[in-house]
Amino acid sequence: MRASVIRVGRVRAAVLAVLASLFVAGAGQAAADDLPPLPLGSDCNVVSETQVGSGTVDFRPTALQPTRIEAPGGTAKTSVTGTRTESMTTTATISVSAKLSVAEVEASASTGHTAQQSLTYGTEVQQNVSVRPGQYALVSYGVYSWKTTYARTYTIPGCNKDASALPWFADYSYMWVPMYAGWKIEYFPPNGSGSSGGNPPGPVTVPTKPQLVTSVYGLPDGTVLNTNDTHRVYKMAGGAPIWQSTCDGGLCPDARPTTQAVIDAGPAVPSDGATVQDQQGQIFKFAGGAPIHMATCDGSGCGTPVKVSTWSVAALDHMRPVPSDGATVQDQQGQIFKFAGGAPIHMATCDGSGCGTPVKVSTWSIATLDHMRPVPSDGATVQDQQGQIFKFAGGAPIHMATCDGSGCGSPVKVSTWSVATLDHMNPAPVDGSTVQDQQGQIFKFAGGAPIHMATCDGSGCGTPVKVSTWSIAALEHMRPYPMDGTTIRDQQGQIFKFVGGAPVHMATCDPGCGAPVPVSTWSVSHLDHMLAVPMDGATVSTENGTVYKFAAGYPFRLSGCSSDCGFPVPVTQWSVDHREHMADRPVDGISLVAADTGTLYRTSGGFTDPVGPCPQTSGCQWAPRVDQSSVEFLTDPSANHGPLYGQLTRYVNGSGDHYSATGSVPPGYRAEGPLGQLDLVQEPGTHPLYACQNGAEEFSSVRDDCEGSPRIALLGHLYDSPASDGPPMLAVYRCKDGTAGEHFDSTDPKCEGKVQESLLGYTIGYGALTRYTHQGAPSDHWTTTRAAGAGYRPEIAMGMVSLVGGPGTRALYSCRSGSDEFTSLQADCEGATKLAGIGWAWEAPVAGVPSLPLYRCRIAGGEHFVSHDAKCEGMQQETLLGYVVARAAVTRSIRGTDHAEGTAGLSAGYRAEAVHGYLSLVAEPGTKALYQCRAGGDDFTSLDSGCEGQTVQGTLGYVWSEPPAGRPSTPVYRCNTGGGDHFDSVREDCEGQHGEGLQGYLLTTP
Repeated sequence: MRASVIRVGRVRAAVLAVLASLFVAGAGQAAADDLPPLPLGSDCNVVSETQVGSGTVDFRPTALQPTRIEAPGGTAKTSVTGTRTESMTTTATISVSAKLSVAEVEASASTGHTAQQSLTYGTEVQQNVSVRPGQYALVSYGVYSWKTTYARTYTIPGCNKDASALPWFADYSYMWVPMYAGWKIEYFPPNGSGSSGGNPPGPVTVPTKPQLVTSVYGLPDGTVLNTNDTHRVYKMAGGAPIWQSTCDGGLCPDARPTTQAVIDAGPAVPSDGATVQDQQGQIFKFAGGAPIHMATCDGSGCGTPVKVSTWSVAALDHMRPVPSDGATVQDQQGQIFKFAGGAPIHMATCDGSGCGTPVKVSTWSIATLDHMRPVPSDGATVQDQQGQIFKFAGGAPIHMATCDGSGCGSPVKVSTWSVATLDHMNPAPVDGSTVQDQQGQIFKFAGGAPIHMATCDGSGCGTPVKVSTWSIAALEHMRPYPMDGTTIRDQQGQIFKFVGGAPVHMATCDPGCGAPVPVSTWSVSHLDHMLAVPMDGATVSTENGTVYKFAAGYPFRLSGCSSDCGFPVPVTQWSVDHREHMADRPVDGISLVAADTGTLYRTSGGFTDPVGPCPQTSGCQWAPRVDQSSVEFLTDPSANHGPLYGQLTRYVNGSGDHYSATGSVPPGYRAEGPLGQLDLVQEPGTHPLYACQNGAEEFSSVRDDCEGSPRIALLGHLYDSPASDGPPMLAVYRCKDGTAGEHFDSTDPKCEGKVQESLLGYTIGYGALTRYTHQGAPSDHWTTTRAAGAGYRPEIAMGMVSLVGGPGTRALYSCRSGSDEFTSLQADCEGATKLAGIGWAWEAPVAGVPSLPLYRCRIAGGEHFVSHDAKCEGMQQETLLGYVVARAAVTRSIRGTDHAEGTAGLSAGYRAEAVHGYLSLVAEPGTKALYQCRAGGDDFTSLDSGCEGQTVQGTLGYVWSEPPAGRPSTPVYRCNTGGGDHFDSVREDCEGQHGEGLQGYLLTTP
């Protein structure tokens, strides 16, 4: 309780005037000697301290002027809210104590300072007043106080101190103790005083002070209470006192006095089912102590809501922010929800769990989660019907194997279905949530995965939820690694974005980083709950719009989304180029399907090799789907790519197994070098050469029974002996590695240091020279008779070089300077790195066969290439390297259902079906041009330079109109499957398909 004291001194010699403001501190009594002498020297002393009278009621209005109301009456209004402050300035230091029945007054004020006393008024909005005819009323609003008067008398020493003596002076103290706020109404006759005219009722007597409320229990809803000590107004609802911020709108009628201690001793929250209505008319029904906003009362009922201030609900006075654990509600559809950690858990059944007496609420209330959490708070626990206990972390129910060392509190019993369907639960903890296992290890969640924290320094761990160690090990309601797009930041500030479970380092956040979860640097370096490379099928997109799909950790670039792009994670191009947490090249043995061509590929040695068409080839069903351009970049540019088709070439795989072929080879085999050209038909002086299989080993044989082993294919025909004139010839030997027992073919009679088994025969010593271009840099070229590097694809068949040196020839070398591959005539590669010898060019046009010049050219940027064009296709000519034979083998290949006829520039995945023969690369007498054409997805050849109205891809070469005199040849026909696919065949019956006519003739030897 507070008191305001004004002290007024009355003296004969005007020397005393003291004003002070004093606070009531507690009960007690002080003797007169406790009072210090007033400043009168030693002439006076205090004789007595006497209470005068028993006290009176005092009214102090809040406004300077009362409200005047004329007959017949009206409404008085007050705009006073808040507090009123009394201020007095002291002129001396004084300490005063006085005897009161309610308290001891003690205060001190320093000279020259202002002491203040604040009185808090309750607010009355209006008061209806009736006035008799001929009268008017003055209406005021203010504070009623109890006024007590005290007097102290002073006499001069030596004076008569008996009862008849008069004091020289006295001072008086007045104490006002505020009781309550209220109205005061006084009636007067018109234009007169209060004592004249009419029959006025006289001043209204101040209402008797209401009896102090000592307990809120049992008070009916709507009862208004006013605390005398804290000056607050409360209104009862559901048995609990709700603090009111305002009494506007008649919210606080007939307030009854009480104390804050009585309020605090009452119920903490309203009972279930109680309702209140705020000043906006919104109705709230209480469940578990929380005010649930009701969209409608239909089917749920709202009773008679207690009207409260809007602030009361917003401030949650004597209310919970969310319902207490175990509280239940039922919506208008009859669905029952039980609260756990503030979230409404849908109950499929109450059997074994219990639902109590659900509070009926509107369906909208649940849908909008009014005063509810979307998921249970951290540490909340539930128990299903099987007795399993779940503790919530980041909104997810973590299954507890045990409560030892972790604690489970008092689990809320729910239906098993509730947990299984994750009703108002997260499938995994939200980002940044932390848990601690029984060993004390802390895990922070990112993308649903528990990231082990080596330290919390610089990252923070919050307040981890204690769970069982088993929960982490079993990944209960957790992901094994973060979901795509999740970002983390280590202690060095580096940001990583997850793609297929792997943390991809971000150079910049231009593609977006969201809100990275801070983790320890150790967590990333140890890949805790992370993958080293993205899983198969994961996709990313860079800032330039390029999409990559991962297989075996390698990012395959997609040209489109026909192979299913999924939902690419935005990353920086830098991230892909630097391959952090990605594979530099695909690991061996991974299958891929080029969706647009229906071809299965398998990775080997960093390359992708065609295996066969889908779906008939085993492995197609589960292989990641990319597009043809994806695998094109990593296919061996020579093996299974067209340039070496028709030529006998030696290949080797990663295990050291050799394979000689004129067409396709199994996955994993890489071209080692050319062995020469075979005759495609058997002529006098030739014999067949077969490819045979003995277990896992492939070998060549001149016997048609493959020496008792299965035969793979007829490769062509070797010459029995070298010709005395004509093209250069190469002897081909079958060799054996004495240690491993592995066979291989070689042109070295010493079998490269191994054991020679036999001379197989002779080939024409020509090697196919092919120009390649890099897919990522079209100006970058590579010309060779061997295998080009990864990323290159065949561009042009340049003709044939000699594989045998001799008079009139000059050696050609493949060289590299930095990233530039170039062809040189110098064995030292002009100071650059020598890659390999690639054959011999002729110094002059070759006698007896058509020839083409070979120039070395240079692009302005420094890249070299070779060309038949003396003007170097618009670039700078550096030198004439020599001449090559203008011949190229033409091969029929198939990819999916599409056939293609080519000499060099076949896309990856076309498997050789047949070598048809050799055409000329220049127009010779009796020849005609044969063009490569395309109609939609169909490749075909045509004698029409306009490709019969379809797309012209280029000139394939020249075929003979008639069989060339003195040269073995074969006819070639154009055929049609009837399904729109064209192909060429050397059989007139088109292999049982539809014939479209003779195209011309091809040579069977170059």
